[in-house]
Amino acid sequence: MAQNSTNTIYGLSGFRDHLALWLGQAAYSTLDTSDKTFLNDAIEMGIDQIGAEADWAFTKNVTQGLTVLPTYTTGTVAVTNLSETVTGTGTGWDTAMDSSTLAALTDVFNVSGYASYARLATYASGTSITLESEFAGTTATGASYTVGRDRYLLNDGVWDVKQVEDTKNGAIIPVVPMAELEARATGGFQTGNPQYCALGHATPDTSSGTGTRQYLQFWPIPSATVSYRIRYTAVPTFPTNNFELAIHMMELLLHRVLVQWWAMKAEFERSQFHEARYQQLLPLFKKRDQQRARTKIRMRKQFGGPIEPQVWLNETITDA
Repeated sequence: MAQNSTNTIYGLSGFRDHLALWLGQAAYSTLDTSDKTFLNDAIEMGIDQIGAEADWAFTKNVTQGLTVLPTYTTGTVAVTNLSETVTGTGTGWDTAMDSSTLAALTDVFNVSGYASYARLATYASGTSITLESEFAGTTATGASYTVGRDRYLLNDGVWDVKQVEDTKNGAIIPVVPMAELEARATGGFQTGNPQYCALGHATPDTSSGTGTRQYLQFWPIPSATVSYRIRYTAVPTFPTNNFELAIHMMELLLHRVLVQWWAMKAEFERSQFHEARYQQLLPLFKKRDQQRARTKIRMRKQFGGPIEPQVWLNETITDA
């Protein structure tokens, strides 16, 4: 179920130059554009596989708080059949946008009396919004409506969501595949207490448009304010404060990328060599990571300080 957001690893430039040396190049910058693109994709897939197989202790049980918002129904709307434009009266959408109550791309729009709904593309003003798809209902004025937010952006570096817990009553919201969530939503617009959620991939960040973060999508669409505790596995990164661990991770990632590189070049003997080396190193690093984790917990219990894993600064992977 894990999905890869735009992956980030600390010290990526140095790693890519080191990788280029293994390919007989002086530096990453001297590679062809197509080779750069392939290697970046291979790095991302390699990070995902390491995250699934290496079982690094520091990637586990990272948490973030998330508060879902109530539906918005202020004012009335005028809608036109087969038009994407919605005109409001007394809607105050600009004020709601400023307070983050509303946000394009993460919100959905429904006119009372219709089962269908559409995602919002833009909030043009306090009385005008644009839908991503045409309104399929009958032309109307003075109609009641509902805007609800079903998508909520997660932290950078989320690899897989493990648990979504209501902080008030401890209820657990099951995390299901997106296809299952979308199948449950085929019955039409529905609001209430969320019963399910799914991890979505790379929705644009409404504040910067960078599209580097994943999101949680809820069903039914939340109708009231509820705070959740999100436990997730973080995308593996090269830690800035543990040189030994960083070197171990770079070595694993190096062999994982070279497996794909030489397979692409039809150099299968070389690819198999790096696959074998990766499999040899993996259990050793698992054992070392477990030993480090136990030592760190003992030290923190003895000398004080948080036991929660730390999340380090990252550098975004690009195809540049």
